[in-house]
Amino acid sequence: MNIESEQIIPQQLVYYGGVKLVKKDYFFILGGGKTLIKEIDIDYMKNKLFNDDDAIQISTLNNKNKYLSYLTVTPCLCKSMWFKNIFLEYGVPYVEIEYQLRELALLTNKKCLSYKNNKNSHEYYPKYIKSYKYKDEWNVIYSNISTDEEIEKLILDNGEWHKNIINSKLLENYNKNDNIYKNFYLKTIDKDWIYRFTGYYGFVPKKKEKYYKRYIYKGNKYLCNKNSK
Repeated sequence: MNIESEQIIPQQLVYYGGVKLVKKDYFFILGGGKTLIKEIDIDYMKNKLFNDDDAIQISTLNNKNKYLSYLTVTPCLCKSMWFKNIFLEYGVPYVEIEYQLRELALLTNKKCLSYKNNKNSHEYYPKYIKSYKYKDEWNVIYSNISTDEEIEKLILDNGEWHKNIINSKLLENYNKNDNIYKNFYLKTIDKDWIYRFTGYYGFVPKKKEKYYKRYIYKGNKYLCNKNSK
């Protein structure tokens, strides 16, 4: 089975609502350098995806478990309805896309299936692609390129994304004692975490230390995650 051209969405178009153009109940994200190293079976992916009510994606990555840890924008097959009803409604272009997908999926209890259940994660999608080599040669990193002042203005103009979600219809009936909700709430009051993901993304010279550090801090070092344990 082939995917029709109107169902194939480059990664960057997910930002700009390209999924609105999809008329069928599934589409394929072509991301991560548009690189596959082995033929994939779309019929297999579709059957596995639509036989799992908890999943909204199946990635070309493998995992020894049934699901990946989070949603992804590596090449993957996706259910259109969730992206139209949830991501287009609550996603914004000024917060990192994979982070938004991860958080919105956690809040709606949705998952990403692995292509196959085995330890060879990169049988179909490579662990390293050419762009990684170029980034090393040019001494740059793909990171948040917005300054603190620019991020402050984005929040002033649009509201803080986590707070907007907390106050939205999405969470109006959410169990406030749920650990996922508690962790998400803590992110609304952790400025360092907010500034990590709010802003526009691009290539930043590693010598710009304040941008680089914002990217390399491990998630468990932030107060919102420390305090939610």
